[in-house]
Amino acid sequence: MATAAVATAIGFGSSLLGIISFGSDAFASRREGQAASVVRIGVALDRSGGTSNAGGDLPRVRLWNAAGEFLGRNTDPGDIRDGEFRDITVHHSGNNGQQAPYMLLSASDNAVCIAYTTITWPDGGQYAWLGDWGNLCEASWYYSNLYVPGTNHTPTCTWIDRNGDQRHTGFQLHFPDFAGEKWEDEEAQRVHLCSGIPFGLHEERNPDSINIWSRKRDSNEEAHGSISEKDRLQERQGRSSLRRRSHKMRRNTEFHNVVIDGSTRRTATQLCESNGSEGPDYANTIEGLFCRMSDKTLWPICNEMVHDNCFNTDPAIQQLIISGLTTRDSPYSAVSYWGTDA
Repeated sequence: MATAAVATAIGFGSSLLGIISFGSDAFASRREGQAASVVRIGVALDRSGGTSNAGGDLPRVRLWNAAGEFLGRNTDPGDIRDGEFRDITVHHSGNNGQQAPYMLLSASDNAVCIAYTTITWPDGGQYAWLGDWGNLCEASWYYSNLYVPGTNHTPTCTWIDRNGDQRHTGFQLHFPDFAGEKWEDEEAQRVHLCSGIPFGLHEERNPDSINIWSRKRDSNEEAHGSISEKDRLQERQGRSSLRRRSHKMRRNTEFHNVVIDGSTRRTATQLCESNGSEGPDYANTIEGLFCRMSDKTLWPICNEMVHDNCFNTDPAIQQLIISGLTTRDSPYSAVSYWGTDA
């Protein structure tokens, strides 16, 4: 494979859409002589490096061709640890070497926070998607501190889970929608890509169907079809399976660690002000603010002038101090330090 960028995906930075070029090292090699696609999934850092419980069981993978015909699945891809990537081979049924533009990732019992995913088709075609879209499309998200291979971009990650810890059990992608140039109207592009087909969130316990793009023979209007892995395309009007998502979030009681960050690319303010953010408490020493994620409140970081009602980063304390008292019954189970250049 060439060392130059081989695919592009839409990223997110400074509240603007942008283009991220993926180098060849972000993709798995094609399976020579096999009718199979290879999906690479990178997850955010876990307890030892940031996002508590970000690692876990790999999601199940299902693929469809452009016409909505089911190609194959891998429902037992193994597990993955925080800050790693894994390559998942999906063999196409009937030795079918067709392209697989549609993919469905459905969660196993353990939550994973996906920072990026790429796919390599049997014909060598390659596409990519970034976890930033969870934030943009109102899914559960957190910072990843995980570089996309071949770039200096650290996307946010998107949570999926099946046991109820996270509200979304999976998501579908139409990869080609994320390749190409940035639109002049960025909000229109965001709405399009979050519409449920380019990126569509699922809440049912075991999702196995997707919505696809289809065109009526007598018009250019886009219609939505929903298909299961066992069925061919059936056109339906509307998107009943992609109902409006609730913004109500559960409390962050299962996270017991804290991230102390020195990056200018991430802020406690953005994390606290987002309805969809979910993860451990977060302090940014450059910004001078701490986000307590359980109630999404911002506090200053203690300094020479501020000693109370602030987050103390002293290694002997590392707690939020209110009215002279620590606010936790016990210390954080882990403290993760993120660098200044990530």
